[in-house]
Amino acid sequence: MNPDRTRSCKGPWIIKALHRASGNPEPSPITQPPVLAVSHCLWDSVGFLGFSTDDLQFKDDGIIRPGVRQFSARLWNIPDGEDWVAIAQRSPAVIKRQYFNRPTRIVDKGALGLWGEFDVLETDDVPAWYWGHMEPVEGGPSGFTRYRSRLWGLSLSDDWKAGARQTPALIEGHYFDQPTEIEDLGVGGLYGLFDVSHESSTSPALVAQAMGPNDCSYCLIDTLPPQGNVVRVNLTTTMLVREGTPYLYSVVTRDDDSVDFPDGVVMTIQDPSGTTYDRDIQDDNQFVMMSGSSIRCLIIKDPEPGNWTMRMSVPSDAGFRCECNTVPDADVFDTMVETWQQLAENQGIATRDVSGGQIAAYLAVAATTLLLPFPLGLAARGLILAVTGVGWLGFTHSGTKAAVSQNMTEVAGILSKVMKDLKEEGFSALGKYVYLVGKNISYEEYQVILRYPANLFQWLGVHRRVYQVVEHMTDAEEQNAVRHVYWQCLLKKRLGEEFAIAMGDAHERGRPGSDADNRADEINNGIGLRLADEVESEEECLQRAREMWAAGQLAKRVDLEADPT
Repeated sequence: MNPDRTRSCKGPWIIKALHRASGNPEPSPITQPPVLAVSHCLWDSVGFLGFSTDDLQFKDDGIIRPGVRQFSARLWNIPDGEDWVAIAQRSPAVIKRQYFNRPTRIVDKGALGLWGEFDVLETDDVPAWYWGHMEPVEGGPSGFTRYRSRLWGLSLSDDWKAGARQTPALIEGHYFDQPTEIEDLGVGGLYGLFDVSHESSTSPALVAQAMGPNDCSYCLIDTLPPQGNVVRVNLTTTMLVREGTPYLYSVVTRDDDSVDFPDGVVMTIQDPSGTTYDRDIQDDNQFVMMSGSSIRCLIIKDPEPGNWTMRMSVPSDAGFRCECNTVPDADVFDTMVETWQQLAENQGIATRDVSGGQIAAYLAVAATTLLLPFPLGLAARGLILAVTGVGWLGFTHSGTKAAVSQNMTEVAGILSKVMKDLKEEGFSALGKYVYLVGKNISYEEYQVILRYPANLFQWLGVHRRVYQVVEHMTDAEEQNAVRHVYWQCLLKKRLGEEFAIAMGDAHERGRPGSDADNRADEINNGIGLRLADEVESEEECLQRAREMWAAGQLAKRVDLEADPT
């Protein structure tokens, strides 16, 4: 009956803090990962004067809903004068190889103490082995308290010591992937000995949050690399929504460039009044898309102010990205980027260039709701459009999140204006987009983009760039000739010859001039198409177009009285 003296390292903390830059699947370097001070309190279901109705550290309260079993324990050793609830929110736990950053629910039972309730998903592939009450015993090294606990749930056919080495524990904020020592008492049971340091434990922040200007809130939970014997991670967090916030939205996707839902991930959201969103909804003020028992995408118009609670249960090896954010009430694009940058600074993520990729959740809402074969009513489409702005058409029939993120940088300058109009006018504001990038877009061109919706962002970006170059030219002939050559050169290089020709033809149909006008435009369009094959970069398109104008190689209109279209 000699104890097994095989020592085991406590190892690193259960989860390392990894945060990825939005829209980029490659991890960005973390210079100073934020850490949270974990409480030095002990979860144990032993009650007043040592009385307990259960042998386990976390009392089994039974099934509370299909597939979910509740366990509970009292929080001990709370320092005098401390806020009990605040301490409980910093007290993690491990139950049936599932990690919890805090209790699922916190219950103040008055004289019976503060209790935490933990919703543990039922899993057939994990043995039902549980550590019993944690009892302090003699024998620990200096600076440590030794706890002793019996492992329950073992059968005669199990390898008891192997089972102990596969069953993690969390004691006074310190994580153990397995016991420090194992003590086999035969028919008296198998016990684990845990040497708990008197030093406080710290944990990397698993949930990244930032509060920006204009009531913009940003919450991110990203892929958590697997660690040790933990097979599932359960995270609970709250996000403050302020009065007057126009929209709250959340989306869960895989951490690659797809909009597929990650296997095994379950997310639920609860509003400040206690309403849980757990079913598909489509109306004027709410859109909820479920994937099994998990929210896949959620949009709430005029969300209730207060703390919204987000709960996630994730396999420890799942690749996923979950974001829960609010749309700011002013300067939408600039505010979201500023809030993301604040998040990056708070989390120690290396600074990156500002681009559409930094609002990946904003884009993923459009991707998730509109790329998937999901029937959407007009009210839901209008609600999604109001949140995602020009991303709505950009994602319909389009490619990937990364592609749209890149394209979005082209129209970043008009996004806030678009969002303002959409919030005020709803779905009908879509018809105004053609004017926001310059006067040169015709209805016929708009009809072409409806046939090629994946090209929306880059098409808008080309128009905006060309318009900015030529709008200050005083020579009407130079303006018209250079614009057509530069425009067609950019369109072909970015989106291909078929699209460029279709747009050129539509432009002439939509804004016809005299025969001379039309002929000059046709010639210059052809020059631009050929030029795209000759130059290496988009900058050369403009440079060569100007050089050709100066050399007299571009067509001039005969009728100068026509408006340069």
